[in-house]
Amino acid sequence: MQSEQIRAVLAYADTFVCRSIQLLSYFDEPNADRCGVRDVCLARKGMKTLQNWTIR
Repeated sequence: MQSEQIRAVLAYADTFVCRSIQLLSYFDEPNADRCGVRDVCLARKGMKTLQNWTIR
């Protein structure tokens, strides 16, 4: 069971599927829409994600 949980965490971090969709799917929640506000969705919109920002 522990290895399945580790794989789930790695898949969550290393995919280009909306984070909300992934989380809802993990908890067997149907009909999830893209959130539009987290890193994956922002990248699809061509917006900068936090890791692309520079602190001055």
